[in-house]
Amino acid sequence: MFLAVFVPETSLWIAVFSGLYCALLILIVFISKAKKWHRSIKFRTLWLLIQLDTTAIFTAIVVARMLKGSAVVFLFVTGIFLLGILAGHWYSRRIVDELKKPKTLLGKLLLALGSLGGGLAGLLSYWFSQYVSGVAVAAFLCACILLVLVIVHAGARAGWPEKG
Repeated sequence: MFLAVFVPETSLWIAVFSGLYCALLILIVFISKAKKWHRSIKFRTLWLLIQLDTTAIFTAIVVARMLKGSAVVFLFVTGIFLLGILAGHWYSRRIVDELKKPKTLLGKLLLALGSLGGGLAGLLSYWFSQYVSGVAVAAFLCACILLVLVIVHAGARAGWPEKG
């Protein structure tokens, strides 16, 4: 993944590493079926978080390449995503409570637009890419992924039983 940021022409390398990543995922699925891990809610939750975090890393790579940036841009975007993940874990109860019964304007807006989901994000991304510069598209893409990261990590953290 880091190769996509550092090397300018990496289409073959990206294809090779993406294929290896997909093969590794398929192998993990087969192992989880054989070991009966797929029945565990903790395994399912961790699997979702791994997929989401990998998507965030790929998004950081895409943004760095869109902005013709360097590894610094990639590390900056990844740092923002990591702060979002930490915020999701630290404030998990507050975030989940706000999504259940919104009290603030942001919570009400998330609840109203949340039902539209990915379709609206896809349409806005397409519209942005047609009429707006790459910086705005990259910012919108990062904001969408950051929002999903915070909410999913908060929900996963709030849903886990406390160690006692």
